[in-house]
Amino acid sequence: MARKFADNKESGYFEIDPKHLAVGLAAARAKRRSAVRITALDYRDTDLGFDAVELARHTWIRRLSLDEDLVPRNFEALHELTGLTDLATSQWQPLDFSKLKKLKSLTLERGTALKGVEALPALRLLFLLDWRASTLPASVAAIKATEVILSASAKLTELSPVLEIPSLTKLSLTKLTKLTAPRAVRLDRLKVLHLEEIPKWTDFRNLSSRTLQELELFTKAESLAFLPQLPALRELYFWDVQDGSMAPILVHPRLREVYFEPHKRHYSHKEAELNALLNARVRAKKRRTA
Repeated sequence: MARKFADNKESGYFEIDPKHLAVGLAAARAKRRSAVRITALDYRDTDLGFDAVELARHTWIRRLSLDEDLVPRNFEALHELTGLTDLATSQWQPLDFSKLKKLKSLTLERGTALKGVEALPALRLLFLLDWRASTLPASVAAIKATEVILSASAKLTELSPVLEIPSLTKLSLTKLTKLTAPRAVRLDRLKVLHLEEIPKWTDFRNLSSRTLQELELFTKAESLAFLPQLPALRELYFWDVQDGSMAPILVHPRLREVYFEPHKRHYSHKEAELNALLNARVRAKKRRTA
């Protein structure tokens, strides 16, 4: 017998099958579970429709996740959930996010619009998955988020609004097949940058930051010659450096750890050798200041 709902302790969400929305929501409320995920609990079921009006009556919900294969009706009713702090949803219909004033985390899949996102005073995370336009709205530059994730967005070609977010400290860009190298990337509040599978961005000469401490470069890079433009860098991870020169690592004043996989024959140094040299430098510095 298919389940109507399930309390998933691992994910932290109370899961409800869309066919049993009313009984599932009643159970979640009785158990004081304010994190709700609407998901098919019977893999054989193809009827995944539900009425968002029924969902929107439950204003005690604080975290809401809607699976991408659902078929909601009256989707705009979600505007009534003004207590939401976390929302993960596909964009079946554009929402006005300014009505959800308490949102701290927004995950939007297959989106093309972000109306009102700049008006969210508590927003800390914006995660856009499979963004369906070549650009992002200019309003993104005014959001309050400290972390932005852009992933699996085959149409996205440029990043300019994201690079202007004043509060941004963590940025992750993954599987952006049409994204080209920005003319200038200066991010002087950023602490962590993750770049993965961005085939058209291989030249990082325009990347600079006085604050970046961790760089994960899981995409092809022509060279590491840009490292002096990241003077605060402490940790470096990479996959493929085409010119093979590790010299920029050894002359960097603050780098302490380097990781890469696989090792390539044309690399001037091995990982263990680089880390041994960096560690020796750190020990020498400590002796001089003791």
